[in-house]
Amino acid sequence: MRLRRTFRHVNNDRGMVLVVVLLLLSALIILGTTAIMQTSTDLKISTNYKTSTQAFYDADAGVQYMLAMIKNDSSIDMTASPVPVPESYIQETGFDYTLPTSITNLGSNKYRFQVTGNAGNNTKKTIEATFLLTSLAPDDPDGALGMYGDDSTVQLQNGGGKNSSPKAIDGKDYDLPTNFDCTGSGCQGSVTTNAPVPGLYTEDETPTVTGDPEYIDGSPDVQSGGGSNTEQVWIDFANLCIPLADNTNPATTGSGTVGMRTAPEITVIDEVKTYAGSVDGAGILIIKDPGAAHFTGTFHWEGLIILLGGATVDFSGSAYLYGAVVMADYTSKTTDLTGSANIMYSSSALSNLVNISKLRQIDITSWRDESL
Repeated sequence: MRLRRTFRHVNNDRGMVLVVVLLLLSALIILGTTAIMQTSTDLKISTNYKTSTQAFYDADAGVQYMLAMIKNDSSIDMTASPVPVPESYIQETGFDYTLPTSITNLGSNKYRFQVTGNAGNNTKKTIEATFLLTSLAPDDPDGALGMYGDDSTVQLQNGGGKNSSPKAIDGKDYDLPTNFDCTGSGCQGSVTTNAPVPGLYTEDETPTVTGDPEYIDGSPDVQSGGGSNTEQVWIDFANLCIPLADNTNPATTGSGTVGMRTAPEITVIDEVKTYAGSVDGAGILIIKDPGAAHFTGTFHWEGLIILLGGATVDFSGSAYLYGAVVMADYTSKTTDLTGSANIMYSSSALSNLVNISKLRQIDITSWRDESL
């Protein structure tokens, strides 16, 4: 007996709808999930970009704040290495940044510091700024004593003492005395290894020197012409400083201090003044016609002394002048150094002028995002 196989053909597509629906649902789920993930990723990217940008702008705000404080804060000693940042520096309202505790002194008036900006999700951006800080004071006086006028005459001592150091006009580069409020021989600094400058400099014509010329020392001892500055440069600079003066015709009684080494000041004398006590000063001293300053006691100065026109200064006591002395805007000027006065070139005293905040200028030389 043989078995018959019976085949039954199903001629309907019921069940396919379910398969198609499941496939479509799966596709929609995948597309929805992808869209959600993409949207979430975009939101994260957008949020990260926003917080990163905010941190960057906060860091930049901190950099600008630091530069403004450096330019205007006379209490910050830019000659230190490193330069300490005062704890009193605070954040500007609306910004979140972390200021440095110190500024790196790279030498040659160049400095560097970093500021970090802070934003949400612990996002941080750090900007490093390098800048040059200079003074509006003319660069590199042309000698320990510079005379920028016609018919320059210098009266020097005669006799003994000419072989001592320092000389009456000394172009060797001197360190500053150990103590600022020094007296007597304690006001004498030591010679550095830096190259000397001319002792006596005149702009156009050879000066008339009376007395023993060996009281002048420098490289060369006397130079006429070929300097970096002109008479007009010094006149313009003095006229810039006069309205910015911290002191005008300071009191003459007793001993006193006019400016400090770390906080030099601008002092102007335009009257006849006699100072009989012990006077220490630092910064820029301008004696303006018809002013005259008579120092009958001990006078110790660090920085620049500028005499304009008919203004005069004399020392019947002892004087130690570090930096440079400049005379300008005159005809027939005599410098009398027959007493106990020493004009000593000092690059240290001149570099301290950068601490006169009114004369500071800042030039950014490089700027970069340290977070990259």
